[in-house]
Amino acid sequence: MMIDPESLIHGERIRACSDEAQLHFPRLLAASNSYGRLHMKVQRIIAAVYADFVSPPSKEQVTKWLKEYHDHFLLFVYKAPDGSLWGQWDVPKAMLGKYRKKRDQNSPAPPAQEFREFKERYLSASRKAAPAARLNANAANTTHVRGTSTRNVRRAMVSYALA
Repeated sequence: MMIDPESLIHGERIRACSDEAQLHFPRLLAASNSYGRLHMKVQRIIAAVYADFVSPPSKEQVTKWLKEYHDHFLLFVYKAPDGSLWGQWDVPKAMLGKYRKKRDQNSPAPPAQEFREFKERYLSASRKAAPAARLNANAANTTHVRGTSTRNVRRAMVSYALA
């Protein structure tokens, strides 16, 4: 799977995540299979993704980041017919690459209707946030408040605009 550098650095969905979640996103994305699916067994994810780390993140931290990705419409979480939990990254098909690995064919596809609804909820939320985006642009041009990061000011404005 490929990562679009522009989306990684400037994408609205990843930028809505915490700094920690943003930092770990490429590693967790790379842990998915050639269909962009991730088996959500957190202990296995940690063992695979952070095998060489002296201090790997905790199960709680990784779970928190995965929830953030879901909450910001990056990762669709679903239950497979066998009851196992999976995640499907919402990435352009072109980023998945042209070829699929044979071993990945057995990974359960997300329910098509539910995945489509997930994407539609994102589109609906982003349309509602469009006025907030204009506020964000204005916030970037305002004087910096001492002790408050521009990012926190923007988040506060978005929260205010959506309330």
